[in-house]
Order: sequence, then structure tokens, then C-alpha cells
Amino acid sequence: MSWSLTIWIDILSFFPSHCQFLTGVPTCLSFLRQGGVGGKQPGPFVVGCACCAVWIKYGLLVGRGAIWKVNAAGLALNLAYTGCYAACAGVAARRRVLRAAVAAAAAMAGFLFYLSTLHEGLDGGVGGGGSTLTVGVSW
Repeated sequence: MSWSLTIWIDILSFFPSHCQFLTGVPTCLSFLRQGGVGGKQPGPFVVGCACCAVWIKYGLLVGRGAIWKVNAAGLALNLAYTGCYAACAGVAARRRVLRAAVAAAAAMAGFLFYLSTLHEGLDGGVGGGGSTLTVGVSW
């Protein structure tokens, strides 16, 4: 069996991606231990959902199962982290979660609508958007 560069990239990117997705676990555990969020913001979890959603769309467009499968796991984890935040937060903080989620959904809808209007290079546009969101969250 011949192993192409694409297969190696898929294999080697699997582990770092999952390690990155698991970085929310210690934060959520501290929320549960403290019984509150301690003034932390929900933004990283909500934007993490948006990043994964864009990468899932890109993986489906270019037909790369490894991309969308890895990011589906990331989306599930980020949704769980957002739910943990909401469960441990007070009423005012829950409103922040809802506002952040609505803002992220609106931004995603606008971004995907913009991409759907392009006739050429759609897959590159989605990948570029996913990269931009990922770098923005990491910083």
C-alpha cells in the first residue's frame, strides 16, 4: 500500500488537533470545582465552535474526511465547554453566552453566505476563513 503525503498529513494532524480541543477540560473542571466561572468570558468556547464549524464545511467541500471528522469532535467538545460555562455561570453570564452565540452564528451565516456567492475558489475561501478564525482564537 502506498502512503501519500495527504495520508501522512491527516495522521500527523489528528493528535495535535485533539490536544488543542482538550485544552478546555482544565478550565471547565475549575468552573465545576469553584461552582462559578470566576469572571472568565465565554468567548473562547463560542468562537471555538465557530472555528470547528468552518473547518467542517471546508473538509466537506474538499472531500477530506480527516478534516471534518477531527473538527466534528472539536465542535462537540466546544459545545460541551459552552454548556459547562452556562451551567456554572450566573444569570447575567448566561446572557453573555447567549449574546456571544448569537453574534457568532450571525457572523458565520454572513461569512458562509458571502462564500456561497463566490463562483470560483470556494474551498480556498472557506479554508482561509477557518485559518483566520483559528489563529484569532489562539492569540
